[in-house]
Amino acid sequence: MSRFTTLRLLVAALAAVTVLSVACGGDDNGSKVPNSNDSVATVEKKVGDIKTNDGKDLPLDPCKLLTLDEASSAIGTPANDGKAGGMKDSPIGQAICTWGGKGDTAFNALLISVERSKDFATQLKDQGYTAQKLYDEGKKLYPDAKDVSGIGKSAFRTKNSLHVLLDGATFNVDLTMKGDATDAQLVEIAQKVAGHLK
Repeated sequence: MSRFTTLRLLVAALAAVTVLSVACGGDDNGSKVPNSNDSVATVEKKVGDIKTNDGKDLPLDPCKLLTLDEASSAIGTPANDGKAGGMKDSPIGQAICTWGGKGDTAFNALLISVERSKDFATQLKDQGYTAQKLYDEGKKLYPDAKDVSGIGKSAFRTKNSLHVLLDGATFNVDLTMKGDATDAQLVEIAQKVAGHLK
């Protein structure tokens, strides 16, 4: 797995863990989850301790949510095959796929992260935690969140990332490119992902 892909997986896993930590409260003492009281060195250590997998044992194959042609169209250049991964033993069943452009100098990339209520750990389900709650709690973490229409039950964007809520699932479309993606670009990708999730 490339260094870029590993970094993207860690960032996405960290975001999901942070949302989960905020939503569930939790104790800062000895926690592996970075929080606002941590020093930079502590955050770096905790991020380094997050274990990722290589796509095995995921609750779904997130790389099947887009075809290679759809991923290539999304990033505007021929894409490599998607690379699946996620946080090992994720309590929210997070599944991630990244597609990068072909070639050593390719910059554009796409990351899809999916969490479904049915894949949450039993402890979370017993506490009534759902994809809806994960989405709602996640949105609170982004003061720059902008509502976007045309996809799912609800959606918002932050920079080049679109967060979408469906019945029983939430997913993110994160587009790395020079400049800003339009709402229409992000929604078009998200509609394809949502179509494959059904």
